Amino acid sequence: MPGQLVLVAGPGGAGSSTTAAALATVAVARGRTVGLLDLAPSYGARDHLAPGQPAPALVEARPTTDGPSARTLRDLLDGVGLDPRLVDEVASLPGADLVGALVAAAHHAERADLVVVDAGARTLDLCVMADRLPWLTGRVLPAHRGWLASARPLVATALGRWWPGEALSTQLHAAHETAALVQQSVARSVAVLVRPQHGRERARSFEVGLALHGVEVRAVLDPQAPTGDERAIPVSPDEPLPTERLIERIERGPGRGRECLAADGEDWLWRIPLPHLRSRDVTVRRTGDDLVIEAVGVRRVAVLPTALRRCRARAAVVRDQTLEVRFVPDQQETP
Repeated sequence: MPGQLVLVAGPGGAGSSTTAAALATVAVARGRTVGLLDLAPSYGARDHLAPGQPAPALVEARPTTDGPSARTLRDLLDGVGLDPRLVDEVASLPGADLVGALVAAAHHAERADLVVVDAGARTLDLCVMADRLPWLTGRVLPAHRGWLASARPLVATALGRWWPGEALSTQLHAAHETAALVQQSVARSVAVLVRPQHGRERARSFEVGLALHGVEVRAVLDPQAPTGDERAIPVSPDEPLPTERLIERIERGPGRGRECLAADGEDWLWRIPLPHLRSRDVTVRRTGDDLVIEAVGVRRVAVLPTALRRCRARAAVVRDQTLEVRFVPDQQETP
C-alpha cells in the first residue's frame, strides 16, 4: 500500500513550515521512510531542518519542459500551426508547479512510509488541482486520430502526416493514469492544520476547503485550543512542538473524508462534512454532470456519481456540520 500523504496547512506565518520540518524529522527518527515536499516560496520546511538530525528525503517538484509529454505536445502544436513554445510558457505560469508537486508526492509515496507536504497557504490550490486533474485529462483523451477523423475531418486532413497518432494517444493515457493516482493519493491523505495566534478567521477557509475536498483533518495546532474539539492540540511559542502526538494521530491509517452517498426512499442524499457553516453560507448548483459547491470563498467542482446523473438537485442544507444535498429522480430522464 502507498505511504501516507500528510498536508501541513495554514495561513502564511502560522508556522506550517516549522511544523512540517519537525514532523518529518521525528518520523525519520522513529525509523520511518519519509519524504519532505516544500511548497513555500521562500524559507520553507527544508530551511527548518536541524543540522545533525535525521533528515527526510527532499522531494523535488519542478515543472519540466523537456520530458516526453512536453515533446509530444510540441509536435502537436507545431502540426496545427501553433507556436510550440507555448508549452514552455504554460509551464512557467503561476500554479503550474503544483502539478509537478502532486505527481512527485504521489510517486514518492509509493516507496515511502510518509510524505510530509509543507503546503501552507497553497493547500487549497493543491486540493483543487488534484481534484480537477483527472477531469481535465479525461476531456482530452478523445484526441486521437480516429476521433479527429470522424468529429473534425477538415482538421484531420490538414494535419496529415504531422499527427503524432499513437505516440500522443499513449502519452494522454499515461497522463490520465497519473492524474488518477494523484487524486487517489490526496483522497487518502490527512491534514495537520496550524491556526495562527491572530487572524483566526483566515484558518476557517482552510478547514472548509479541506472538508469540501474530502481531506480529513487529524490535528489542529492551536494556541487557543477550544474545549470540545478532540482534534485540537494546544501549542505555545515557548514550548517544543508536540510532534509525538502528531505522529500518533497521523499513523491511525489513511484519511477518510466521510463523504457518503445514501438512498432515502426514491431520493438520494449526498453528505459532505462541512464545519462551522450554516445553510445560508453555502451555494450549490448543478452544471452538466458536475456539482459546484461554494462556501466562504472556497469552490469545489465535484463530478457526480453515476447514480445521480439521472437526478436533479432539489435541496441543499447544512445540518450537524454536514452538507446534505438531496437528489430526486428526473422523470424526464427516466426511461
